[in-house]
Amino acid sequence: MQPVYVDCKTEWIDDLDEKKRIWKLFKNTPEPLGYDPAHDFIKPEHENFGLLRLTPWRIELVSFPAPSFKEGTQVWVNESGR
Repeated sequence: MQPVYVDCKTEWIDDLDEKKRIWKLFKNTPEPLGYDPAHDFIKPEHENFGLLRLTPWRIELVSFPAPSFKEGTQVWVNESGR
């Protein structure tokens, strides 16, 4: 088991062109990653369809078993800040 913990900056994306691009990406990507979002959201313009951009600033990988927590943990931090 190797858990991954990610700390992110988040922002809502309201740009309709970007919503359409991501909609098509999900629709045209084969399962199990892709799916047809119309089943849940009808169309990209629908008020309930939203995009949340996640920009990681810290990623922690933990390996089990490990001799110690410190030896089993790898951390990446974006030095440019959050």
